[in-house]
Amino acid sequence: MFTQCEAVLEEKRILSEKDAFLVLKVKEKKEVKPCQFCMLTATFKKSFDPFLKRPFGILFQKDDKIGLFIRNFGRGSSIIVKDIKESFKFDITYPLGNPFYPKKDKILLVAGGIGIAGIFWAGVVYKNLGKKVKLLFGGRTEKDLEIRYFLEKYNLDTTYYTEDGSFGKKGLVSQDLENYLDYTWLVCGPKAMMKAIFELGKKLNKKDIFFSLDTYMACGIGVCLGCTIETKNGYKRCCKEGPVFSIEELMESSF
Repeated sequence: MFTQCEAVLEEKRILSEKDAFLVLKVKEKKEVKPCQFCMLTATFKKSFDPFLKRPFGILFQKDDKIGLFIRNFGRGSSIIVKDIKESFKFDITYPLGNPFYPKKDKILLVAGGIGIAGIFWAGVVYKNLGKKVKLLFGGRTEKDLEIRYFLEKYNLDTTYYTEDGSFGKKGLVSQDLENYLDYTWLVCGPKAMMKAIFELGKKLNKKDIFFSLDTYMACGIGVCLGCTIETKNGYKRCCKEGPVFSIEELMESSF
């Protein structure tokens, strides 16, 4: 069950002109399970701009602290990345969404850019439970991967990709997927990346591929229907039935 409480910004690191890493201390501790997320205020006191909370993947949890990786995409995330300082008090609703429970003992995380925030904690949890976890993490340039300095302490087996070759392997994070057919894939990233992996999975007839979908959300608890997507089984709410969906449920239009 989720809670709504105060969360104090204890640490903020600017990673680039568009990215920030945050550590929040939450007043009410709740266990964060793999692929769950939070809804966070992005307003100063006595302000209603923006009016709605914003959804963010929970990068990690340690005791009463959670980590967030936020990219400046719009009004809400811009305020958090550029304006809000340490000791700021957020209003947070968490943990939200259905957790990810893989059946296999080998898990491949495929993350593009900010998508790492949606699935990284799943890798940490299942590695600690004895499963074999491999992470493929890609971005356009090295700047898109600056969050790696905070992730490497968890010692996940990781291969990095950049489209321009500035760090790690040159190319797309999806280019080596056929080397991991005996793994369950968990994917999060830009729509174009996820759609390409969806099409590859269909071509390979690989059924154990799961996508953590980033959609616009207004409430995070299934009431507003703002995050609804089309699936083979009808319309589903990303915040309630998701955010993780199987390739067998999704269609091209789901992305």
